[in-house]
Amino acid sequence: MRALLLPLMACVLGCGSAPTTPPASAPAARNDPAAFREPPQPPISEPEPTQPEPSHQSAPEPSTETAVPSAAPLPADTTVLVVGSSTAAALGHDLKRELGARGVRCILRNKDASYIPEWAGDRLRLRDYIREYNPDLVIVSLGGNEVAMPDPSVRAEPIRKIVEIIGNRPCVWVGTPRWKGLPHTGILDVIQQNIAPCLFVDSDLIAPNLIPWVDGIHPTIPERRRWARRMLQWLEYNRDPGGERPWDFKKTPIIPPEP
Repeated sequence: MRALLLPLMACVLGCGSAPTTPPASAPAARNDPAAFREPPQPPISEPEPTQPEPSHQSAPEPSTETAVPSAAPLPADTTVLVVGSSTAAALGHDLKRELGARGVRCILRNKDASYIPEWAGDRLRLRDYIREYNPDLVIVSLGGNEVAMPDPSVRAEPIRKIVEIIGNRPCVWVGTPRWKGLPHTGILDVIQQNIAPCLFVDSDLIAPNLIPWVDGIHPTIPERRRWARRMLQWLEYNRDPGGERPWDFKKTPIIPPEP
């Protein structure tokens, strides 16, 4: 019996003294908030404002084109008197129709084969026409029979006399076309230099290259219509709508653009 107990006790004592492995550390408690915190993020810096890249486009250059004045309606219920030689008739018949269509009364008084001094005197009744019709505008067409004068300067005084008779009202002197084959000794220059304050209209500028009739000194019928239409446009573009009188003109006349 004693022999059996000794080995048993030795076994018990040997087993009790065996070294034990230290327990592993316990995991963090599930309810600890620090266990679920995300690691800190680096600060986010705001992007610096970007500067716009300089434009390489050049600024538009200012326009060098001159604006053309617009045409103004003609003053209705006014009176226009057209006087002169046969060129006044060649221009005036179609011009009268054009003006009448716009409500302007146009009166034509002409004498074929007439000369500047005759209109400056009493023979052709210019003074009577001015008194009778009291026109708002006077259009003169004279000088076509004097293009070959050796000394056209002798017409300066009667030209000024005609302007004096017309009086204090707007007036326009329409030069005769410079027909090829005819001598031109300067009557148009003398007219232009002596008609102030009337205005001079150069027919070769407003209606260039008019085709002459068989006589060589008047336009053909179709060309008379073109001449009259261009004269009408000259009146429309150069009349001053803001003037004191219905037929006042701008200080610097222009050649109207071709339609």
